[in-house]
Amino acid sequence: MPNEMIRKHKISACHASFFILISLASIPVASASETRITSNITADAIYRESEDNEIRSDETVGQLNPTLSISYQSARINASINARATYLERDNSEALNTQRNTYGSYNYSSRAEIIENLLFLSVDGGFTYRDGNALNFLTSDFINNSDSLVKTRTNSVAASMQTQKNRKFVANGTARYSLTETDQSEQGTDRLEDNNYSLSGNAQSNATEYGFIWNVSGSYIETERGESSQSDFMTRNYVANAEINVIDDFGVFVTTLHDAYQYESESNGVTTQEFYSFGAGITYRQNNQRFLRVAINRQIDPDINVELADDEDINEDDYFLSSELRWALSTRSNVSANYTRRSTGKTGQFSLNYNTRRLRARINYNDSVTSYSRLISSPESLGLFVCQQGSSDISSCFQPASLDYDLKAGEQFVDFLAPNYEISEAVINRESLIGQVGLQGRVTNLSFNTRYSLDSSVDTGRQTRTMSYGTSLSHRLGVRTKLNLSLTYAKVENNLKSTVGLDGESENINGSIVFQHTFRSPLSANFGFYYIERDNNILIEEAIGLKERRVQLSFTYTFANRNGARNANSQNNN
Repeated sequence: MPNEMIRKHKISACHASFFILISLASIPVASASETRITSNITADAIYRESEDNEIRSDETVGQLNPTLSISYQSARINASINARATYLERDNSEALNTQRNTYGSYNYSSRAEIIENLLFLSVDGGFTYRDGNALNFLTSDFINNSDSLVKTRTNSVAASMQTQKNRKFVANGTARYSLTETDQSEQGTDRLEDNNYSLSGNAQSNATEYGFIWNVSGSYIETERGESSQSDFMTRNYVANAEINVIDDFGVFVTTLHDAYQYESESNGVTTQEFYSFGAGITYRQNNQRFLRVAINRQIDPDINVELADDEDINEDDYFLSSELRWALSTRSNVSANYTRRSTGKTGQFSLNYNTRRLRARINYNDSVTSYSRLISSPESLGLFVCQQGSSDISSCFQPASLDYDLKAGEQFVDFLAPNYEISEAVINRESLIGQVGLQGRVTNLSFNTRYSLDSSVDTGRQTRTMSYGTSLSHRLGVRTKLNLSLTYAKVENNLKSTVGLDGESENINGSIVFQHTFRSPLSANFGFYYIERDNNILIEEAIGLKERRVQLSFTYTFANRNGARNANSQNNN
């Protein structure tokens, strides 16, 4: 019998925000705090030539962008909010009248330490625009293809418990609620209004002197899908291991795994897929940061995956091998991997972290059953560079010296190559590979990024594959002058299995060359060349192509920062 889904009442963003404010108000005043307010305004003059389906046009665009950032930091609280407005005025060769458009966006984040070194509360969210059509990846903005952009709102609140890593027993847990909402675009994409509830945690023993260690981890996520969907979408999993040392660095261990998901669709009704296994194996362990495990496992119910498993061979044999590797290459570099089975068949994860003083590299692969609303509210990120919130200019970003860097108020980890997410209620099995290399020198910052993703609908079989490669470079030409280069290529293949709708693919390019100069006053100027190309091929319709060239001159005026600070002495004197 399918497990019944647990229904939950929706929590509005207003109620969540009220809860946060009450919680923060109960925290004792920190001994030192700092409030920073920054603002600037940018004026752009743009000349644009485009060729869309062999129709050529040109236009001039005036753009005005005021921004405001407010951040607060104390010993126990970090909080920030960033707001940006974009006003466009365009005069093209085809329009009879001048076109005017205004767009707004914002993001906010905060983190409070409720109990010192133990309990934390965080809230974050924002409002932005994104393209809901995967084939338009990298090529849509407020100037080009703006009718494909979809208003997207996210709000989340989370409580997490984190124990100190140097203890003999470590436990961590997080409870999180998020709301993802999108409008419907003019091109008719789906509309999202999903509430996501999640519980996750892990616990393990770190003491190896007694010859016995154990660990357990698990998660439960439920998504209340919008009015158009028939039911909630649920995933859950847990893994538990217990290990005994036998001789020298060798030992034996037992393991058990459970993985399941459930959803409802119009075509297949309620779909539930569950997987249980247990096994035993051997371990080679030097310490908790260097070990290898190999086990033989048995499915508890060999028939449970007959109808829905992705891999046919999962039903050919009740027994299968699993392995887990964690190996510290140095104090700053490590590799980890595991291979097993779950409710959709064979699965694996891989992670490589390589760090030197100036060069950093990260590779991460995983696959999971998820949804686009979950991905939008918690995007995949490796984040080698730290930038100010709302900024993705590599010239103003840095790689932190610490591998466990705690973000300050107004800071965020930035990926210079974004993931490609659709606006859809589909339940998908997502395979994702992310690679990043970052170099920070005295005069040059360089980031190379690659992403691969394969999203397979577990209901219809429809697939979307995205392969993208990008590089961003900033080189200081002088004391006040920089050269910024960016080039990104993506190939998107849509609906590979031809089960529904149209088959299509698109090869997209986005590149820029920008010269940046800062004057002695709070004024800076950018002069850049931009190129966008999209070559869509939809098999049932004619090819859809776009080539666009832009020349852009920008001036930015930064207003004097207001920095309010108070220290313990001034408070005591009062």
